[in-house]
Parts: sequence; structure tokens; C-alpha cells
Amino acid sequence: MWVLVGVLAIAVLGLIGYIAIGPRLVEADRAERSASSTETAPTSLRVTLNPGLPEVEPVEALPSSARPCPPLFTAAEFTSSAVGTAVTSCGFAEEVRRQYLNQPQRGRPVTIEADSPVTGQRYPMGCGGVRVVTCSGGNNAVVYVY
Repeated sequence: MWVLVGVLAIAVLGLIGYIAIGPRLVEADRAERSASSTETAPTSLRVTLNPGLPEVEPVEALPSSARPCPPLFTAAEFTSSAVGTAVTSCGFAEEVRRQYLNQPQRGRPVTIEADSPVTGQRYPMGCGGVRVVTCSGGNNAVVYVY
């Protein structure tokens, strides 16, 4: 008789434990699965192409502080360039535009190299953007290709 009471007591305690703890375990498992399968979209795009280059913050309109450059060559797309800093020459901006057009990637971050007609040196430039491509690098150079 005491064995039967003991077995029933263990069964009742097991049932109470299952009722009390079971939903918490199921909820924790469900939350873990949900967290691992959910993807979140980035809220902003900041491009770092090379640790040695400054970050590029893409813009989709030419900033009012940009100084447009006269085109030195014609192209079917990205027909113009502009400089974004006082240390950037229009000759260099047009060379950046030429090098950007010579590579096949559009709408995603790329690194190009452009020769400066002022210094005679070649500089890496990190570029990103869709309608207005922002390129930065060199010695604080900023070029907009659009």
C-alpha cells in the first residue's frame, strides 16, 4: 500500500512540475528559434572598404558644399564629377570618375586607384552609392561621381 502511495506522490509531483516548468521551456525554445531565424535590415549604410581608407557615407543627392567640375571626357553614365574638399582638384575628380567607370561594379562598395594630375601620385579611393557615388581616400580627398 505504501508503495502505491509513493508512486502516486511521485506521479503527482511530476505532473505539477511539468505544468509549472513545461510552458517556460517551450517558450524559451520558441524565442531562441525565432531569434536565430529572424534577419534584420541595416538602418544605415556606412562603407569601410579598406582599414586604411576613411569611411564613405553614401549620398543620393549632390551636397550643396560640393563644387562641380567641368567634364574632361564623355560617358553614357555618371557624366559628371564634383569635389567635396578644398584639397581635391577637378583633374583628380575626373580621373576618379574615369576609374570608377572602368570597373564593372555599380551600386555596391568598390575600391579604385586614381592618379592625381597635381601630385603625380596614385591614390586608393573607396567608393559607394547608387545615383551619386561618393569616393574618399588619398590625402583627405572626396569626389562625387554622378
